[in-house]
Amino acid sequence: MKMRSKTIQYVDISSFHMTLHMFQAHRRKSEAGWSFPKHNHQFFELNMVLEGTQYFNLTDRKFKMTAGDILFIKPDEVHSCHCPDNQNITYVCMHFNVDEPQLRQSLLKIKDSLHPEGSPLWEALYPALMRIDTIGAEGDKHYNDLKNVSLFLEVISAICRTVANPMHHILGNENRYDRLASRIAKKITSLADDWAEVGGDVLIKHGIKEVAEELGYHPTYCTRVFKSMYGVSPRDYISNIKLRESKLLLSQQDLTIEQVAARLGYRDVSYFSKQFKRWTNLSPSDFRRRI
Repeated sequence: MKMRSKTIQYVDISSFHMTLHMFQAHRRKSEAGWSFPKHNHQFFELNMVLEGTQYFNLTDRKFKMTAGDILFIKPDEVHSCHCPDNQNITYVCMHFNVDEPQLRQSLLKIKDSLHPEGSPLWEALYPALMRIDTIGAEGDKHYNDLKNVSLFLEVISAICRTVANPMHHILGNENRYDRLASRIAKKITSLADDWAEVGGDVLIKHGIKEVAEELGYHPTYCTRVFKSMYGVSPRDYISNIKLRESKLLLSQQDLTIEQVAARLGYRDVSYFSKQFKRWTNLSPSDFRRRI
């Protein structure tokens, strides 16, 4: 009689979906007196000085950065910088964005902006940020693209390891607005998991209203709280989820475009095609041919 093996232990790791974007990772060397004007954007930003001194104005705070210091800038934080008139400056910089609710919430709760040598986040990020200098436009584009992906994932991994370790104490206390924004994101994501029943176009237009009613808040208030946490409106957040799912389904060549549209809750395939082209400037067929 054939014996069947028995499972001794089984550990389930929760599934999750995430969109990661990296923008304008670069190394810059500038002459003495260089400056960058006051501005803000919707991305997270990492800035590390390699040589020289950099003076950074971040909202209502001022920082003097020297070689090795890392500055962590959050979305919508107004900032500007300059270097002394008698000293050149060399630094590396990376802009990025992430839409996974728990990770984004953790990033927004990081207490300190400046992370000097020896601090937990510096220890985690320094090796990866130093590698920006090794990535250039020369050589094989495919190889360079893979190195960019590797670098970015290394940065995200380093941040995750640091914020997940309670011994580092780098996260601030959660407030009621953080909790509400997180609840809204979870509710929206839960609705998005059921595209076909809800209807993709209906969810994009009315999703926040349904979530707000369930949580007992006005939709306008929920929208404001959510945008302050995630940097986008709930409607744009839903659209981003839908775009990600669209690309994943279109990559499955055995599915027709009609089947993809149906799985995403679109009753009309032509409406889905118009939406997808609005998001990507490509029709679903053109996108599929490029895969």
